[in-house]
Amino acid sequence: MRIAITRPEGLVGRHLAARAVAEGHEVVALLGARSEPWARRELAALGPALTAVAGGAEPAAGVDSDRERSLRTTLAGCEVLIDARSRAPDLGPNAAFARADAEASARQLRAAEAAGVRRIVLVSSLAVHRFDGRADVDVRRLPRDRRELPYAQALCRIEDLVLSGGRVEGVVVRPGLWPVGGGDPVLRRLARALRGGRLPLVGGGAGVLNLVDADDLAGGILAASTSAAAPGRVYAIADPTRLTWREALTTWAALLGGRPPRRLLPTAPVQAVATVLERAYGIARPAAEPGLTRYRTALLGSGLHVRVDAAIEELGWSPRTAWREALRRVAVDALAYLGAAPRGKS
Repeated sequence: MRIAITRPEGLVGRHLAARAVAEGHEVVALLGARSEPWARRELAALGPALTAVAGGAEPAAGVDSDRERSLRTTLAGCEVLIDARSRAPDLGPNAAFARADAEASARQLRAAEAAGVRRIVLVSSLAVHRFDGRADVDVRRLPRDRRELPYAQALCRIEDLVLSGGRVEGVVVRPGLWPVGGGDPVLRRLARALRGGRLPLVGGGAGVLNLVDADDLAGGILAASTSAAAPGRVYAIADPTRLTWREALTTWAALLGGRPPRRLLPTAPVQAVATVLERAYGIARPAAEPGLTRYRTALLGSGLHVRVDAAIEELGWSPRTAWREALRRVAVDALAYLGAAPRGKS
């Protein structure tokens, strides 16, 4: 099968491209115009089964007709388009998210229809739900009730667009709260903080979550690309184990040879500080977002744990990598990147 993947240079996209090639698919990798050279080299190493196209999914402003025509040509012959392109910052004006996500996705859908693409799989996010500490929830029944986050609002619009029942079949995948895989710069920064004992636990680390290995996530997304049961449906893909952030981060700290996080920050005061920082950001609009936001505080302080029964029963998917092994692998990757050796027993 010929599969197009947007943002193949990201954590999910890179593992997805590699998994698709390994399973015998042809891959068209729609690189962002500003993708890093290392990402291009990594994709090129996957061999002749992958074709990289620069700027193929770039959401920046431009002449829509020209962009659609170019994308339609790129997608010709593809049976499936996997969209892992959504804009991920927490903050920013609604108009920026609408332009970068919803409008670009509408253009993408029109181009896919014209090119004869059979199915679009949207890699969405649990950010469309409010993080309130619930566990074992069904994402199909849980309201999409996060209203204060423009990113989440944009994702809701894109999900509705993909599932609208047009000529192209639509499927939505929402990964577990913590996808982990090698080469992720966010995880490498987190590893540095854990080894240095600089990572506090918001709400005592009691927030719940699912962890998901990036390769297992890629397998679930590919299953959603081919299953006859998938069109029009939403799936959570994750390790089903219910964890707390304290359990996950303490385990990873040990694997990194560092000390477990000990600083405990109560959720309510941290949320108050995050609210002030967000308001200041909205006024000054600096180049970088504040390190603390209401979304991140809720993520760590409350979290959300989801059921994955539908993916197992309808897609025939199951996780192959237990959460501890997934953390061990990314610990090895992070230590190699940091040029560090474990300081204690793992």
